[in-house]
Amino acid sequence: MVVSGDRDLVQLVDDAGQVRVLLAVNGGMSKWPLLDEAGVLERFGVAASQYVDYAVMRGDPSDGIPGVPGIGPKTAAALLQQFGSLDALIDATSLPPRAPLTARIQGLLKEHADGVRTARTVATAARDLPIDVDPAMPAAPRDANALTELLEQWGVSRFLPSWLPR
Repeated sequence: MVVSGDRDLVQLVDDAGQVRVLLAVNGGMSKWPLLDEAGVLERFGVAASQYVDYAVMRGDPSDGIPGVPGIGPKTAAALLQQFGSLDALIDATSLPPRAPLTARIQGLLKEHADGVRTARTVATAARDLPIDVDPAMPAAPRDANALTELLEQWGVSRFLPSWLPR
């Protein structure tokens, strides 16, 4: 599991690799969603593998990513659902317009293509760094009771596996 302070690590969600993101949102830890691939699709309208393209199109001022003016979350998701990737979408700007890739959005994407491609490089998490430790999580906690107490203390006991003491 990955714990994230914001949406940046949503791109790492991978059911096959058992990577989930506990997304920090307003309302306290008890309301934070634990996202798997289905949760990412439900929440953002795109696959986890498309999240970076989605983020750089809609923008993220907290990370200094300006986005494409006029493309918000819903439009970015619709475009990626239809075209699959930012590169395919930018390539499609030379084709006749068709919804959701209207002439106006084609113009915006052409104008901001270099910026969103650069932003994608900045926003993409490195996945190929050498790690000198075994990143595998143990199959069971060393002290199940201590883990249970900690999760209850922080209000996230809903994530307790059924085999842990309650």
